[in-house]
Amino acid sequence: MDGWIKLHRKTLDNPVVCKDADHLAVWMYLLMNATHKEHPAVFAGEKIILQPGQLITGRQKIAEKFSVNESKVQRILKKFEIEHQIEQRTSNNKRLISILSWADYQSSEQQNEQQMNNKRTTDEQPVNTNKNVKNLINISTTTTTEPLQDVWYRLTNKFTMPGNLNGFFSRLKANGYDELFCTELLQEAIESSNNGGVSERLLESISDRWIMEGINSRQESKDRRAKHAESKGRTEEVRSGSNPPASKFAFLNQRSRRSGT
Repeated sequence: MDGWIKLHRKTLDNPVVCKDADHLAVWMYLLMNATHKEHPAVFAGEKIILQPGQLITGRQKIAEKFSVNESKVQRILKKFEIEHQIEQRTSNNKRLISILSWADYQSSEQQNEQQMNNKRTTDEQPVNTNKNVKNLINISTTTTTEPLQDVWYRLTNKFTMPGNLNGFFSRLKANGYDELFCTELLQEAIESSNNGGVSERLLESISDRWIMEGINSRQESKDRRAKHAESKGRTEEVRSGSNPPASKFAFLNQRSRRSGT
């Protein structure tokens, strides 16, 4: 398989992956053999489309590659699954493995490679057309976003994000919400939780509110809350304020009602 992958330095801080040399070897095998783009394949007798971060392999193949006992490869893969590093489906002597954090650590680098390819193509052609100028602007204004896993690690000091939260953000991305939206949402949830814990229900609650109100960042959420608090304060002030002065015609009105006129 051609190409390259990104290997994050925090891999060395992952106690699951770095338990021993065999664990690390198997992890490297998964990273290096996962597809980086959609790819047709056959699994369990059915045609499927492999998604980025997925691969079809078998424990025997991995064992032969590193001269590791098959049973140990099986235990390692099961451990990776329990610790939410991967998801896997088995069929006969093959298994479909999905690396859960693939998008967080690989997507940005692959996009950068594509941008560099675009820039090389642009440099080789005349730069006096609108198309070339547009390409150069897109490259120069591209910004990078802190990976979701990095945000989780930085704010919780826990290396692995729970699988249900990973799944929640995967669904968000599948529905068109980008990495920046997800990282802002995660930080909002961590900051607003009472005990520092983040549940899927809390993420759903915040995301529903953001999407309904058109909010895309913590700053927008903060501004919206401040505006709401200010508006509520004005309302409470009116309700708790002194009674308006009585009309000078009040007595006349009361007398009129008593007399029936």
